[in-house]
Amino acid sequence: MRTDTYPTIPKTPAPRSKRRFRGGQRFVLFLLAMGVLAIFAGVAYITWTESRIDRIPAGELESLTPLSPVGGTETVNFLVVGTDDRASLPDDWDENFGTFTGRRADVIMLAHLVPGERIQLLSLPRDLKVSIPGNGTNRVNAAYVFGG
Repeated sequence: MRTDTYPTIPKTPAPRSKRRFRGGQRFVLFLLAMGVLAIFAGVAYITWTESRIDRIPAGELESLTPLSPVGGTETVNFLVVGTDDRASLPDDWDENFGTFTGRRADVIMLAHLVPGERIQLLSLPRDLKVSIPGNGTNRVNAAYVFGG
């Protein structure tokens, strides 16, 4: 008796369900939404902090008026020094900043003003070593303590 045997065809695996990828798509959409939300929150925060800054028009600054009259054509240089000297603070502010002795220069910048064209700023690192006449070589912020 003859039995014909037919080769068996291997079963192919069932196609993967597309539902499996929906979770990944939702996660990507969630990340994109959070990114957009973070951008809007950042812009809102920057706008809010900028609105809290009190701005003073340059024309109202008494120290600039004699040096650069309106319509002036001369180039002007300013040395801007920010200090942590608290001697001139109002009495009710004393407890907010602590106590210390001495004075220090925190920020030192050179401003170069070309009227009607541009302003250039050069920031000098306060730890820059310089020669201070009568005091040898020291950090540039020490020149303020030495008197000039």
